[in-house]
Amino acid sequence: MSRVPLQNLSTSTARASQNSELTPRTPRTPHSRAGRAEEGFTAVELDEYGEEEYQTYRAETQAHQSEPLLRSATDATFSHRLDNIRPAPSTGAFGKVVSGLDWARKNVGLASGVVGSCFLLILIYLALEKPATLEEYIGLDPNATELSPGAKLISYENYTSFPLKPAQYADHCAKLTGGFMKLAGFWDPGPDVAHPTASDPEVCESSITYMLDGTVGLLADLNIMAQVAGLAREFNRTFIVNDAYWDRGNWTDHFEDVRKTQPGPQPGCRVPPEEMVACPRSAKHWVITAGTAKYHLAHSFHETFEDPYSRGLHRVRPIYERARTSFYQTFIPNAENTRLIRFARSELASMLPQGLEMNNSYVGVHIRKGRQGMAWNWHQKPIPVSAYAEAATRVLSEKESKLVYIASDDPAAYDDTRMLLPPETGTLSLAESAAPPLRAIASGEVYDQAKFGALEESTRVSLTRGMIVDFAMLSGMWPEEGLNLPTPRAVVCGMNSNICRASALGYGFVHVFGHMDEQGEINQEKARWIDVDEKGNILPEWEAYELFN
Repeated sequence: MSRVPLQNLSTSTARASQNSELTPRTPRTPHSRAGRAEEGFTAVELDEYGEEEYQTYRAETQAHQSEPLLRSATDATFSHRLDNIRPAPSTGAFGKVVSGLDWARKNVGLASGVVGSCFLLILIYLALEKPATLEEYIGLDPNATELSPGAKLISYENYTSFPLKPAQYADHCAKLTGGFMKLAGFWDPGPDVAHPTASDPEVCESSITYMLDGTVGLLADLNIMAQVAGLAREFNRTFIVNDAYWDRGNWTDHFEDVRKTQPGPQPGCRVPPEEMVACPRSAKHWVITAGTAKYHLAHSFHETFEDPYSRGLHRVRPIYERARTSFYQTFIPNAENTRLIRFARSELASMLPQGLEMNNSYVGVHIRKGRQGMAWNWHQKPIPVSAYAEAATRVLSEKESKLVYIASDDPAAYDDTRMLLPPETGTLSLAESAAPPLRAIASGEVYDQAKFGALEESTRVSLTRGMIVDFAMLSGMWPEEGLNLPTPRAVVCGMNSNICRASALGYGFVHVFGHMDEQGEINQEKARWIDVDEKGNILPEWEAYELFN
């Protein structure tokens, strides 16, 4: 059976015949301008339009074919015939007003953003440069103490004598915190005692009191006090020293009254003893002791006041500078101690060869034998005297002057150190001074803080004077203006001693650690503070104070 082709079939694809005229065609879409689906011409319109209008339309149609076939109808190139017949804006005063209103309507978001940005910049400037002005503008009292929501008042109803004793304040902190300070902002508000509603111009608006409790050494107290005094300066609070329980006499037996050296915002104001609170530190009248410092100067303190953008010891520079300022401006030796320091420096000057420069003319060495070292190689034993002597000898080799000032908590260390130094080295200590006033304040026994309180008060005051003179000689602290007296080239000591930590403050941050690099590691070759204990092997390489349990 022969195959017969199918007939009368249609196809969706029309094939043009060879004789047909091939004409480019464009598929139409609902919004195609070429197809004029929106507004096609009718026969009547064609009759009404002339040849010129028709040719114009054809030209526009050809131009439209260059647009994408399925271009979005919302594109700016799409238009409606009515767009071309909108009335032109008026050119008179009314038209200008309408144009202005139209511009404002279209750009109101941009204008609001510009105004808001300018306002924020002003607030940032005030917050950084003039915080007091900002606080006054928003109605904030910088000295106000708020209670957190739900916080309870602290009750002292079981106490009859104020201020409380140091141990009672420590007990209060332990109960309030559960033995540790919870992680929070350093000045986050907390409970406080009730304060009288009526203001008394003689009462301090806010204060920080450091209570000397007699449980730690002189420099241990001063190192903590230096930070506390700095906080009072920075946050515009009155700084007070309470020496009622101190075992070294009165504060003014050794230093100028802090109410004169750091008068604060209300000179001469008083602190109500019944309103003093040890914990939390946000209290209106905060009191701190060596025993309660651990609740305040630990992790949150460093997180708040270290430089977060630096590395190594560069991070603690704000803490270093705060302490240095306190020692130079707030802890000023009284007239008697200033006289004793002058005696020691003058005697050292007489030992220098003629023609040698007074600056950087000797090495200070402090030997702490009453405490074991902190590094692993000194585990459960004091640092040997030979470690101090070796470090001092290295520094002496760099200078023409061979002079060492020795201070120690053990009188036997003087002879032991002298024997290990180069033979040509000259040495001076309070015990071997030619000046009777200096020999009178030298210790003849090994220092023991636990037994210190049992000594006669006059003896305790005298030994404290000796420690202040030793510290001045080791650190170069408190130089007298107008006098050309020796200053130390470096201090050799151990981090297990608080006098060692504080001695770093006398040399200045840049020089004392040997011009550190960006990593903040002590340059052991150029450093002027030489730690023979940890020797830079334990971080941080220097600490401003010690916390006690």
